[in-house]
Amino acid sequence: MKFNFKPLLLLTSLTSLSHADISATTQDIRAFVLPEDTLSVQASYNRANDAIDFLNLNDEADSGDVYSGLDDSAGLDFSLAYGAHQFVSLYYNFEALNIHYAGSSVENRKNELFARVNFYDTPHYAFDDLSLDLGYIRNSADDFNNLSDLSDNSYYMRLLFGSKFTSSLLNFYGGFKYSSITTTLNATNLDRNERALMAGISYTQEMSNYILDANYEYMRMFGRESGLGDNKSNHVINLNLSRPFSEDFLIFIGTKIMLNQFNGLIPYLYNTQTQSAFDKTYSLMKIGFVYNFDLSRKKGDRVYKAPHPYKKSTSLFSFFGW
Repeated sequence: MKFNFKPLLLLTSLTSLSHADISATTQDIRAFVLPEDTLSVQASYNRANDAIDFLNLNDEADSGDVYSGLDDSAGLDFSLAYGAHQFVSLYYNFEALNIHYAGSSVENRKNELFARVNFYDTPHYAFDDLSLDLGYIRNSADDFNNLSDLSDNSYYMRLLFGSKFTSSLLNFYGGFKYSSITTTLNATNLDRNERALMAGISYTQEMSNYILDANYEYMRMFGRESGLGDNKSNHVINLNLSRPFSEDFLIFIGTKIMLNQFNGLIPYLYNTQTQSAFDKTYSLMKIGFVYNFDLSRKKGDRVYKAPHPYKKSTSLFSFFGW
């Protein structure tokens, strides 16, 4: 049985479609904005422990150094994505992750907001879409062990190039992030700032009954104070396999692999006492769902039409007459 999960990837030729025909999968890092007046809801349960680490990816802590490795973790993700305009989509991501660390536990709460503006949408050229993301991330946690005032605030921009193929999407992106970090260790103020460059590739492939989302990102941190060691990079891999059950609903399983744990992802965790943990691999397994709503039409009235093959290109520039 073949599922036509139309809100995600139309099974007609994607090279003939504008970005308005592509909605959300589990992957939100792509150049394509959502169809106007559509809302996507995603939720997942995330877990890391020895029982599900069947590839033995998670490195153990060094003997005698309680800060040198992370133990089990469990948490929830919740995401909203909204097509606010023909050229603009809005996104909100929340994550609550309880990490067993240093003989205790820390529950990180992540809130992320970003807007995507599509500047260019012209099929059949070197790339089909060009977009810019502007975002804000806040991580925070309650005190644990001798660490307190744990939080960081990050601002980022990300430039994305996207291409459509018959049954797949390919995106390349690069960006810059600035983080302001608050940490107190044994009443010593460790507040600092850091910057990061990001580069990555995301890929979505529609198969017979499944959708594969894959993303790789390289992060390079700089501007850290002296004494924070040489571990200034991270490699992050996200893989999700989805099974659509209707035009609106899918469930998925996946994994997130970080070659240098949460280095650059939760900046406040990196300090002079904890930095020995950040040369180790850490991975999470996840299971969740995506549900898409079309707010512009009543149920049963949804219509998707491929544009005329000779349709002129659309872009934010042409919208303003540039």
